[in-house]
Parts: sequence; C-alpha cells; structure tokens
Amino acid sequence: MPSTWEKRVRAARQQLDDANREAAQARRELHATANAAYKAGIRPTDIAEWAQVTLQALHQWRRKEQK
Repeated sequence: MPSTWEKRVRAARQQLDDANREAAQARRELHATANAAYKAGIRPTDIAEWAQVTLQALHQWRRKEQK
C-alpha cells in the first residue's frame, strides 16, 4: 500500500500535469485570438500590449500560423 507521502506526491504531480495542459490550451487560444486580431487589422503594438507579450512573440506566432 502506498504511503501517505507517495499519494500526496502523485496527487501533486497530477495537479501539475493538469495545470500544464490548461496553460497550453490558454496559450493556443491567446495565439489564435491575437492572430485573428492581426488579420482584422489591429495594430501589432496594440495586440502585444493587450496580450502582454513582446512584438517578437507576436511575429513568431504569425510565422507559425503561415507555415
């Protein structure tokens, strides 16, 4: 039978995995929304400010989308 500590560590690992999946989903949604705003004609500097990312990150997202 697993020890209490082993159970707690496994549960914490599961929570971390779940949080990482949620963060990845949120990141994809942010990228998609930022790209859609760019296509709609919003200035990249405004999008970067709203998304709290650098312009370099925004341009990297655009390059990935164009592949």
